[in-house]
Amino acid sequence: MWGCQIISKLIACSTDHIFQKAYSCLLLICFAAMSLLAPPPALAKEASAPFVVVTIKPLHSLVSTIMKDVGTPYLLLKGTSSPHSFQLKPSEARMINRADLIIRVGANLEVPLNKIFSSLSHPENIMDMIELKGLRLYPLRG
Repeated sequence: MWGCQIISKLIACSTDHIFQKAYSCLLLICFAAMSLLAPPPALAKEASAPFVVVTIKPLHSLVSTIMKDVGTPYLLLKGTSSPHSFQLKPSEARMINRADLIIRVGANLEVPLNKIFSSLSHPENIMDMIELKGLRLYPLRG
């Protein structure tokens, strides 16, 4: 069961106090998402790892750690790509449409991607990290 493997990896990674709250919040969101995406028990043995798309590298690093030994998330913005000037390729559009879960920072911070994500047939599969309960947002420094 990929859900239990992800949760056990998350708990193992949450020993660093600085990231413990972030991991706890991500754990709750991932558990909720997995319960929504989980197949019925009769089909559980046939199920494969969820296909997860992550928008930026820092989130990809977090999600990759959580999904280790279960699956590999797909990174949407590779190399020097910016969410401010991103041009979607047809292959990336197919990846987004077949994703079980899309993880992004938030709609207000990745505005050009909103148009892409608004055309999805399942917008409920988008997780905005900025909306996690318990996440403390600090004011911008100037």
